[in-house]
Amino acid sequence: MNILFNNQYLEMLYEFMGKGDMRYCLNGFHVKPHSGQGVVLTATDGHRLVTIHDKEGFSDGEYIFPISKGLLSASKKKGRGIFSSKNIIIIKGKALVNSIEYSEFPLDESILDDGEFVSYIEFIKPIDDQCPVASRLFKSLGEPKPTKNIGLNTHYLTGLNKLTSMQKYGAVSVYLYSSNDAILVVAGLNREVVALIMPARLEKSPLNVPEFVLECGREAGQLQQGVAA
Repeated sequence: MNILFNNQYLEMLYEFMGKGDMRYCLNGFHVKPHSGQGVVLTATDGHRLVTIHDKEGFSDGEYIFPISKGLLSASKKKGRGIFSSKNIIIIKGKALVNSIEYSEFPLDESILDDGEFVSYIEFIKPIDDQCPVASRLFKSLGEPKPTKNIGLNTHYLTGLNKLTSMQKYGAVSVYLYSSNDAILVVAGLNREVVALIMPARLEKSPLNVPEFVLECGREAGQLQQGVAA
């Protein structure tokens, strides 16, 4: 068990993973080596999904790990200078937040005793379950198509701000898939974060905007009530 990835991705994974779901595999995040470089991190609650390509990370295999509140809190602490948190490391059944850049793999176990650069450490055990084949969802989307009406659960939209935590700006690319009623969001300076919001199964509503909006605000050309002529 020898894994490393950027600590700032942990909050994104926590937002999108399941909490107390009967499907154990959803109550954590999946990590696997990328076929080219780095690792792919994925989390889903069955309604939303986020997948991240960390080119600087590495892993010696595929695992599903839970995220404790302690580890999540430690991952958010910025620190100062060289002591700023940089990595989540999982090695020998322990998860830690570390502040040193690593390029060699596998990791040396001596880092477990390096208290100067380790800000948090806890025991961690993989979830004994199989991760869904999430790539099938993206393969089924096809090409983005214009759409006039998509049903959405607004609760699932609130977590999108977590995707921009590593950016200096909050802009993301949004793609609509009319045939699937799905929304795909691409974030990150290098487009390394992708989120998918599943459709809400609602009856199709009329395509026109409700007419009352034409009466909102004060009437054109009329003085606001209480303001003298």
